[in-house]
Amino acid sequence: MRACDFILVTHSHWDHLMDVAEVVSNTGAVACGSANTCKILAATGVPPNHIRLIEVGSQERLLDFNVQVLPGRHIRTPLDGLINGAVHDNLSAPLRLSDYKMDSCFSLLVSCGKTRILFGNYPVRADILFINPNDLSGFYLPFIRAVQASVVVPIHWDNFFLPLNRPIRPMLNFPAWFYPYIRRNTLGDFKRVVETGCAPTRVIIPTLFDEFTI
Repeated sequence: MRACDFILVTHSHWDHLMDVAEVVSNTGAVACGSANTCKILAATGVPPNHIRLIEVGSQERLLDFNVQVLPGRHIRTPLDGLINGAVHDNLSAPLRLSDYKMDSCFSLLVSCGKTRILFGNYPVRADILFINPNDLSGFYLPFIRAVQASVVVPIHWDNFFLPLNRPIRPMLNFPAWFYPYIRRNTLGDFKRVVETGCAPTRVIIPTLFDEFTI
């Protein structure tokens, strides 16, 4: 990463937090997150002046950006009993996957000038929406209509176990708690459903190492 001033962590599961300490070390950024996030970063050696506690209701001014911390909703998984809850008080590196426990899940509304960008699933008006496309049941259409986003960008859909020199492959999708069937996310379906049901909303599917002007 070339440069970074702030890192906004939506929740403290390992796939969101494991590389944050490395980014802080390489860039000098300040990482902002929940109480668990702060404890985990401290345990991995991040200095206190590079850690900032945020919580639902926080209003942060980060350079030219205003950030409002809103409630978020995380999908249920078979590992919830292992990866949710309070972290140990005596946490120390090296950490295990089970040490990256989630206490809070945030949505983040980032505003710059008149542009509002929403990361997450809290129904507040935004121009650009970044959201996990794992559920095509009945949630997305009324939610996107409530947000009134003109652009939607799917995130957290790819198989992050693959190295970056391999082609992107969709992650397995678990559509219900009982998991009656398992399939891979289909971004084509997501794009079709959103653009058909929420016209004139446009879906942009990102690709590795490419820059997009929205």
